[in-house]
Amino acid sequence: MGTDEECRGAGGRRKAGVGRKGGPIPPPLMPAFFRVAGAVFFSEPKPPEMDALPMAQLRLLMAVHHNQGEPMREFSRFLNISQSSVTKLADALVKRGMLVRVQDESDRRLVRLSCSPSADRMLARGGERAVKTFHLIWEELKDEEREVVLGALETLAVAAEAVRARQGIPLPPVPGCGKERPYSQELPEADRVIDLMARGVRGRASGRKGRGGP
Repeated sequence: MGTDEECRGAGGRRKAGVGRKGGPIPPPLMPAFFRVAGAVFFSEPKPPEMDALPMAQLRLLMAVHHNQGEPMREFSRFLNISQSSVTKLADALVKRGMLVRVQDESDRRLVRLSCSPSADRMLARGGERAVKTFHLIWEELKDEEREVVLGALETLAVAAEAVRARQGIPLPPVPGCGKERPYSQELPEADRVIDLMARGVRGRASGRKGRGGP
């Protein structure tokens, strides 16, 4: 890292985007986003089994939950990770009793993944709790605030997607946002919320009236 003097240009002015220790200065968006994420997602109580899962395993579990019986290679495409990574994650989830492997009847070389009944129940419980939290947050907003929030989130999502597109990072379409999803089925409300928690994607809030409504 550069010294304070090295971070200053002509006339002793600090260079744009450079902190006192030479590191990048986070834009105002960063702490604001983490504040929201901390209050909405990271502090949300989760079933103990889900809380114990590493994020990579949870992402695969969610993908399988929404695509029961798909071949393993499909989850490599869904999650944008290597086939070997999917295999390692699946191994760990099988050992936890959350995933089951099934060989295709017509092609024994083809392995399909499905959630165990206990994993499906766990995800349903977590999704229901998260939906209740989103309802409570939504009800805290006045009608005019809701429009501002949804508009700001849409603008932020478009900007973030544009950055990822320029970086060559593919993003799966999101349910309820006007884009098709590569998953094989439409998600109910509780599953959409838990999917957002697991994969860090955006979603639309419920249409219930808040304190600013009639």
